[in-house]
Amino acid sequence: MIHAVVLAAGLSSRMGSQKVVLPYGGSTVVGHIADELLAGAVDGVLVVVGHEAERVREALGDRRGVARQHANLGGVYMKYYRMQDEMRTQAKVAPSIDDATIRRRILRKIESLALPADARRELQVRRTLRPLEIRIHTTYRDTLVLPFYKYVVTLQPEASQPL
Repeated sequence: MIHAVVLAAGLSSRMGSQKVVLPYGGSTVVGHIADELLAGAVDGVLVVVGHEAERVREALGDRRGVARQHANLGGVYMKYYRMQDEMRTQAKVAPSIDDATIRRRILRKIESLALPADARRELQVRRTLRPLEIRIHTTYRDTLVLPFYKYVVTLQPEASQPL
């Protein structure tokens, strides 16, 4: 048996709306893709959903041969980018505040994002003289759960700013 996997779990942040549910060829983009795959040589289609999963499920309807699997790919990377944004913000205000305050603010962000414990443990806030700058860095591992396996990624958000 041959199965196809359609990844439809993204945020569509550049598009502004979930692109796979947009109309296409009398259906939706994801519906058209599933229909074409099923009309070809595949026996089944697995659609991986995440962001706006319910809208994607509605766009697929109850097509035979189509299974849906929820995966939170976007959540892992969204947390990374939110952490990196916080680090950049703190680096920009570094000339007017001390490292302990920066560290406290970043630790609060790590907690609010529910990042793994190693993000807290590995947090570094360092000021250097040559070049005169601040560097904020952490490392942590997170797990992406995909339909057929789990994938552990190491993420390293960081920011640096001249002082």
